[in-house]
Amino acid sequence: MLRLAVLLGVLHLFAVFPFRRETPVSGAVTLPIGTLFFRWSQRLLLDGRVSWRALPPGAVCTTLGLLGPRVLSRLAFSPPIASGAVTYGPFGAFLVIQTWLVAVGVVVFGGALTGRLADEEPSRPTRAGRRRR
Repeated sequence: MLRLAVLLGVLHLFAVFPFRRETPVSGAVTLPIGTLFFRWSQRLLLDGRVSWRALPPGAVCTTLGLLGPRVLSRLAFSPPIASGAVTYGPFGAFLVIQTWLVAVGVVVFGGALTGRLADEEPSRPTRAGRRRR
């Protein structure tokens, strides 16, 4: 339980930290900070069972993958919320935001999974034609 409280505290600090404001440097700062955050959070949530050296591919994939929902929310997030609110009331706006949160969850899971696959050593064929791991 303490691990999740620490994770939520760090997420809160990232949300209110000044580098999140839109400046020319924010994009260049967000990528390394996000990579460090996802590397650390994977280590924390996995209880140290995975080495630090195995975590960077997943952290980089997750950080780069989150650019998709970030760009999508800037380009096309307000109209669906407004139309959902008009059509279905507050529940419509809630459904749009929930859809966005599911997309972010898929990206976070997919980034970690892609990093795991990227970290694995590729199998090599042996002389007998069987694959070795």
